[in-house]
Amino acid sequence: MKIGIVGLGYVGLTLAIAAASRGAEVFGTEINPKIKSCLAENRAHFFEPGWTN
Repeated sequence: MKIGIVGLGYVGLTLAIAAASRGAEVFGTEINPKIKSCLAENRAHFFEPGWTN
């Protein structure tokens, strides 16, 4: 299954991770430079308690 997500903020990124962890091929777009730079470093732009990178 292929999924496209527009906006990788709190909801979009969480949805993308959940879908990818279940085997979906995920494509995401984002325009916010802060979020894009965090994703380029392979990390989330927010802290989620109980989640380790």
